[in-house]
Amino acid sequence: MQTKATEFDQISRNVFYPIYPVIAQQILEAGNGISEGDCLDVGSGPGYVGLSIAEQTKMKVCLYDMDRAGTRAILVRCFICVL
Repeated sequence: MQTKATEFDQISRNVFYPIYPVIAQQILEAGNGISEGDCLDVGSGPGYVGLSIAEQTKMKVCLYDMDRAGTRAILVRCFICVL
């Protein structure tokens, strides 16, 4: 049985994944050119927007979500990105 976090992660990865870099770019453009420093993504869900911001900048991005299953998915994804 899938948890809601797992189901949301699968939808995010399989349906919405191409749009996350575009959303990140729009956020960065609205930030008046900020591309370094710290970024806190609160309610990050599976973390795709925050990770897209990290890929497009030199920011240190902290992803936070109250759902522990979602947080585990983020940790696995970040570990894979480092490898």
